[in-house]
Amino acid sequence: MIIPNDILHDIFVWVNPQSISKYMTLSKAVHQVLTSYWFAVSNLERHLPNSMKGKGSFDLVYRHMWQHLPDTHQQVYYDIYTDAGKAAELQVWARRYQVVGGHIPTQLANLVSLKQVCFFRTSLRGCIPCTLGKLANLVELDLADNDVVGVIPKELGFLGNLAILKLCSNNLCGSIPEELGFLVSLEVLNVSGNKLTGKIPETLCNLTQLQELHLGYNMLTGGIPSGLGGLLQLKSATLMQNRLTGSVPKQLGDLPNIVQLDNKPQPIKRGSSI
Repeated sequence: MIIPNDILHDIFVWVNPQSISKYMTLSKAVHQVLTSYWFAVSNLERHLPNSMKGKGSFDLVYRHMWQHLPDTHQQVYYDIYTDAGKAAELQVWARRYQVVGGHIPTQLANLVSLKQVCFFRTSLRGCIPCTLGKLANLVELDLADNDVVGVIPKELGFLGNLAILKLCSNNLCGSIPEELGFLVSLEVLNVSGNKLTGKIPETLCNLTQLQELHLGYNMLTGGIPSGLGGLLQLKSATLMQNRLTGSVPKQLGDLPNIVQLDNKPQPIKRGSSI
């Protein structure tokens, strides 16, 4: 019988971090889980108090427990539990994160210098933690092509430095939060291929830096805001396969940089019916 990775994660997360190494040879699947960055974060979180975060001495770590931790645990300890790690830019922290299924860890909110969270096609499941809205330095959030469910947290609208937001090809539901219109630095917004409902928020018309807008393959209703025609940087907009009504605003087709404008299997003509 094959035990799912998330079950293995939940079983071994209770094991003391300094004893994890002896279980790594049980099977290839167990080894994959126990050596993942994801597991190391959860395992250390389970066994070390929050009061240690950002206050550890790197020298003391080596002296007392560092040599007994697996390699990935050592990196996580440095990143989260030491002053040096907390001060680091951590631009590619999430790319080191060998996700093997499971939920997005709420511990990400502790990495306040984090700039990139990229979990593209990593068997991710569960909801998007609203605590990600605390990552004020985040530039890219990519959760595309997973099995993420629930709503898009309105707290993501507080990420003032966010330039890329990709939540496409998941199972997200509910409406597109109006708060996403506060993302003044946003250049790419892709929430296509979900189960989103409701209207396209008028606030998206405030995203003056937006170059790509992909809302297709959802269940959105109502009309297309004419204000989207004021997004002068927009190059690509995908709206097809929704339940939108009315006509495509002429202003969209008149944008100086637009190269792709779809709401049907073929490129649409400005002013055409939906």
